[in-house]
Amino acid sequence: MAKANKWVVLRNRAIWILILLLVPSFVLFFHSSQLGPSGGAGKIFGQSVLSETVRTRRAWTHNKLGPDASQLPSEILEPFLDQQVWRDLILLAEAKRQRLRVTDEEVAELIQKVDAFQKDGRFQPDYYRNYLRAVGTTPQTFEGLVREDLLINRLGNSVKGAVTVTDADVKAAYDTAYEQLRGSLIVFDPAFYMAEAIAALTEEAIQAEYDANPEALRVPAQVTCEYAGKTREELGAGQSVTEETAATVRKTLTTLALDLEEDVKTKRPFEEIVTARALTRHTAGPLAVDDPWAPGAPEPALLEAVKTLAEGEMSGVVETDLGVYIARVTQKIPPRVPPLEEVRDAIRERLITVRSREAAKRAAEEFLATLKERRAAGLRVEEILLTAGGPVPTPVTFTRKGPIDPLGEVAAINEAAFTISLGELTNVLEAPTGFVILRAEERLPADPAK
Repeated sequence: MAKANKWVVLRNRAIWILILLLVPSFVLFFHSSQLGPSGGAGKIFGQSVLSETVRTRRAWTHNKLGPDASQLPSEILEPFLDQQVWRDLILLAEAKRQRLRVTDEEVAELIQKVDAFQKDGRFQPDYYRNYLRAVGTTPQTFEGLVREDLLINRLGNSVKGAVTVTDADVKAAYDTAYEQLRGSLIVFDPAFYMAEAIAALTEEAIQAEYDANPEALRVPAQVTCEYAGKTREELGAGQSVTEETAATVRKTLTTLALDLEEDVKTKRPFEEIVTARALTRHTAGPLAVDDPWAPGAPEPALLEAVKTLAEGEMSGVVETDLGVYIARVTQKIPPRVPPLEEVRDAIRERLITVRSREAAKRAAEEFLATLKERRAAGLRVEEILLTAGGPVPTPVTFTRKGPIDPLGEVAAINEAAFTISLGELTNVLEAPTGFVILRAEERLPADPAK
């Protein structure tokens, strides 16, 4: 267990170096990760882990992977993120169990080294402050995540001395990682079959699809709401970012939360509260009640607070990492199945996509069957590929992990290709871009000189 932990921590250190170069990309994800419905997501060492903790850590992990993460198919990215998050949380829990510590000075030193916060090689507090405001978080939250990463790295350093890795181990790992396979890739692109799918699609088929899957078309319940409050950014606008300022903002929000609790308890009207407390007012919706990340949605905790309220009803006080609010529902729209006229185009596009992929898969399977039949008759694969009438094979060279041009990164295809003998063909394999068959032709050993 110690060895496994050591290597994943070392990899984390490499990822952390990457994050120092990619800080601006946090803006795309960080804000939406901060809040959400509370509750337990699991347990580590018998201690409950809050769902909010997992969501925050998940977004942080996503950001550290950089902008290329958004290019990965969700079926690859989502399980990877889940695994990384829980691994990090386990390591963090172990670091805390061992009473490891990271000082404020160490956190500050690392943040001050981030290129995005520097000018002419010097740390610029204004850059840091503006960044935090842009992503909608606080120094406490951001620095807390930095501290956690440093704790994980410290745990790795603490066990490093107990791990022995020989030159032979390194050489074997290198040979496995960098051995290449050269082969021929045959791609069956659904786009090639799209015209056929469009020509064959009838109004009867669209109607049948609508009748067969009404629940798949159901529009979820929606809500429109007003919410009002004060945020940390609003209260700190125009002020220097100091511990004194942060403490004043925290105190102001705490006082506001207590005042609003009293207002709600005494059933004071929403309009009166907004006016009396000089709250900043917003509207949102219509929004699906179960989609806190939809464009235009308020903070997830606010949507969670109003989703079960009746029309005209006011929420309790909602305290988040960004501010303090109350909210009121102005409209509730029940779930519904839209009429066919409203969703005809969407159904049509979906059927074309599905049927194009089905046609591509059938063509790939028929082509593979033809290859096997002709090969059994004594023909060479090279001859068959030239005369079978399928797509032109593309030469490819790749390692056990990593992308195969033009498919991108699909681990199952790499694995299948490395498990067959030279000269053999894989089964039909699915990729985001279509269906493929791959022939293994030559193994290229890793070059130790590299």
